[in-house]
Amino acid sequence: MPLRYTDLDTKKSNYSDFIIRRRFPTLLELFMICVAIISFGVGIVLSVSDKIALCSILFAFGGALCLYVITQLNRSRDLLQATEFENALFASALNQDHAFSFIVNGDETIVYFSPGFKDFFTAFTETGGHDLKAWIEAAQIRDEEAAAIVGAIAGATKAELVCHLFGKQEQQTPCRMLIEPIPRPKGFVLIRCSENAGGQ
Repeated sequence: MPLRYTDLDTKKSNYSDFIIRRRFPTLLELFMICVAIISFGVGIVLSVSDKIALCSILFAFGGALCLYVITQLNRSRDLLQATEFENALFASALNQDHAFSFIVNGDETIVYFSPGFKDFFTAFTETGGHDLKAWIEAAQIRDEEAAAIVGAIAGATKAELVCHLFGKQEQQTPCRMLIEPIPRPKGFVLIRCSENAGGQ
């Protein structure tokens, strides 16, 4: 996914939540590095007649290149670890006081679901399903409840309702469902469910 979140100046007219991570394709990067190394090496060989000076220059260039590569690799690993930590932190916060949660985008595709969702709907997640309507069918949600869920997602409106979901222990479980549109980025809806002990 070529997008990443960034904190931009909200006063700018072109403010957005995500910016494109612009970069060259990997093969093109490797080609450019090889061309630069060969050009530099040939230029040094042709311009320096002293072998000791030539070796010193090539050694310094190779060392600088290795240092750059190592620094970039360490930076990438640090960024990956920070991202994974943030993801775990946000996932834990989403599931606070809820049995499970999941996020749906505008075309009714499930783009994220919590471990609780996977435990609740094991059969559905094992098939690799990500379609909201397929989940509604797998959860055996009643028609009026399904219409309310789809309507809230399509209209990006907040809603709270009690649904009877089939999944956990292969029986109908009454759950209190909270549907909330995510303000940033737009087009995503957060759905959180807690088991309703009282039932309906």
